Formats: sequence, C-alpha cells, structure tokens
Amino acid sequence: MSHLPRLIRRKWFRWVCVFALPALLVAIFGLVRFNIPHAVCAPLAGFQAAMGIHAGGERADAEIIGHRGSALRNPKVPSKPIGNTRNAIQAGIDAGVDWIEIDLRRTSDGHLVLFHDESIGADTDSDEGMVSDLGLKQLLGNEVSVDPPEKILTLEEFGAGFAKTLVDDEIGLILDVKVSGVRTQVLDWIAGSGLDPSRVVIFGEYSILLQYRESGCKLGYTFTWSGEGNPKRYLLDRSEIIRRLRKIDASLLVVPVMFCSEDLITEAKKNGVSTWAYGSEDPRDWEKVRKLGVTGLIVDYPEEAAKIR
Repeated sequence: MSHLPRLIRRKWFRWVCVFALPALLVAIFGLVRFNIPHAVCAPLAGFQAAMGIHAGGERADAEIIGHRGSALRNPKVPSKPIGNTRNAIQAGIDAGVDWIEIDLRRTSDGHLVLFHDESIGADTDSDEGMVSDLGLKQLLGNEVSVDPPEKILTLEEFGAGFAKTLVDDEIGLILDVKVSGVRTQVLDWIAGSGLDPSRVVIFGEYSILLQYRESGCKLGYTFTWSGEGNPKRYLLDRSEIIRRLRKIDASLLVVPVMFCSEDLITEAKKNGVSTWAYGSEDPRDWEKVRKLGVTGLIVDYPEEAAKIR
C-alpha cells in the first residue's frame, strides 16, 4: 500500500486511468453489445468468432435480397457503387435473387423515380441538385454515372420493364420509400402493377412507415444507426425497437450487421417479425448473422451471396 501514492503520482499511470481504461471498457462493451463486421475491424470480428461471442446456434436459411438490384461501379466515386438502374436490376435478377429492393423518391412535379440519395451530385453527371427540387424532365436530362451511362428510371418504367419478370420468376419486390406524402401514389402503383401483393414489402424509417399502417401492405422497419429520436435508446435498451415494430405492425426488422444480436432477433421473432441484415459483403459476417437467426441478407453483390445456398 505504501507504493500506491507514488504510483498515482506517475504521469503514465494517470494517462492510463484517463484514456486507456475508458477505451478498454468501451472495447469490451462493443464486443459484447455489437456484432463487429469484418470490414469495420477484422481483428475484433475474428476475436468475437474465436471466443464464441454472438455465436448463435443452428444456421438459418436466408433469402437473398438484391440491394437496389445490384451494385454497379461508379467512375465518379469509386468507393460508392450505384444501383436502381435498369442494368443493376437486371443483374440482380440474373443472379437469382429472391427479392429486388429499389428506392423511391419524388420529383418536384410529383413523379416517383428510382433514386437513393436526396442529392443527385454523387451518382450522376450533374454536380448538384436535389431530386425533390427537380422536375421529371430536368431530372431525366442527367445520366447516372455508370459504364455504360444510364437514365434514371421512373417507377412506371420499372413496372413496364420488370413487373412481368418478377411475377414469372417468383421474385419479391421491396419498395424503400424515402419520402413522406406519397402513400396514395405508392399504393395505387402496387394495385395496378400486376404483382402479387403478398410479395411486395414497403421499407422505411419509422416516421415513413407510420403512414402505411392499415394499408394492407407488409412493412419492414429499416432500423439505422442514425435512427430517429435518441440513439442512446438503441445502445442501452433495444426494447424501443420492439415497441416500434408493434406500433406499425411490421413483418420485418431490417438492421445493420453490427446491430444483429440473438436477443433482439429472438424478441422480434416472438412478435412474429423476421429479421433481415444489411451492411456487409463478407461471407464470414453472413455466416455469423445466419446463426443468430437472420433469415434474409440484403447485399450489393447478390451473385456472391447466392453461392451460400
């Protein structure tokens, strides 16, 4: 004990107390609480696997969902692949996916188009502009930055080009609705598309999905890290996620691989909700989340994911 005051006076010890110990506690919390993807930190992901953390049980069968159809190379921003184009969707179908997911936004003159970002700057030959600020004619004057270049698809063009193929190949459709106030347009399009309504799912954040309650559509709550409300709730008490699932009567919980945990997936299942995962293209992560009970993998490169079946 006589050496303790002398130790406390040492500068390195104070640095350890101020920085190293809190960092260690955070790392332990992260290892236990989160399913670390290999792309985020391969050593920590490997350590979790070696120690049996988030090991789960028997591997579940998983459907393959083509994220925006599939990913195409973006020469403008190579680190940001592009989907939602005609060629991307066809590539997803050719890969043998179970579902195709597309994103919907609305132009200033009320047309629904397949586009993910609010701004068109990163994905087209234009330097700036918001989808919601551009009329359809102006928007379609821009080309998507893929090789070969493609035009932005309207929802009507998507239906005319792919609805029959989806029906014939028994591929489901997911509409990730990115904007509010388009409920009637979306539901009218589904009704007239010729698609099997039981194979159409609407994705969205909580505030969006509230608008589709009692619509007769299956809903998938896409939980994101940014979320809505206080993110601390999701860190410390995931019952908030379950509460939201019940509120909107969702059929699917869609979470990043990092947030996949056996307790969350089991609790969702008790409420009649299946869990799908996104955010990783690493087969090692797919293996982990399937053992936790995930029944769907949303992937950018479905031809790779299809090999696991």
